[in-house]
Amino acid sequence: MLLQGFMVVPSEFPGWLRWAYNVPFHTYSWRTFMYNEFHNQSFPDAAESGFEDGETILKIYEIENVNRGNDMIIMLCYGMFIHFSSFSLLSLKHWLKKRKNISEDA
Repeated sequence: MLLQGFMVVPSEFPGWLRWAYNVPFHTYSWRTFMYNEFHNQSFPDAAESGFEDGETILKIYEIENVNRGNDMIIMLCYGMFIHFSSFSLLSLKHWLKKRKNISEDA
């Protein structure tokens, strides 16, 4: 959560840790949700605080240029990887257990 850009924006990461912004899947979901919420929005009640439009908020979090399609494709790939990994591990466990039971019967 710390490295998704909510608590610390990417430009403030130390140089050796910049890669960590792109690794967690929640970086992509959070960026897309923020972009959907604040892009092309105006907030006249918050103008005195300096947040008169959503673009200002997106600039503060350094997510003013978000490609939502790419972010969703990356999240889909994460989901497919997790499902494939889980299926593979469960299949391996089942196969090993079945093999152990066959060798005990012989």
